[in-house]
Amino acid sequence: MAYRRVMERSLRKEHPDLKGNLADRIKALEGTLPDAIIDMANQVRFLGNDGAHDEDDPDMEDVANGRDFVRLYLVYTYELPARIARAVKAREDRKITKAG
Repeated sequence: MAYRRVMERSLRKEHPDLKGNLADRIKALEGTLPDAIIDMANQVRFLGNDGAHDEDDPDMEDVANGRDFVRLYLVYTYELPARIARAVKAREDRKITKAG
């Protein structure tokens, strides 16, 4: 359930204009995020539902996959843009140094 909560909070922060439940917000992102991220976000949503409502504990492999996906989603959403910006800036700085 915690991984689902991370997804919910991140989507609220990054896309405050999206309304509805988590399924609706994920669906609204179709076409703006890679299909694999949309698919895995739904898997985390299902995992959270199972954790909250099923009598049986979730499968440990599913939990590990959910953890790994949420980590990658957070890297994609928060770390990767900054890394790309630094790489672009470094490239531009090298061009300026070579030209000057």
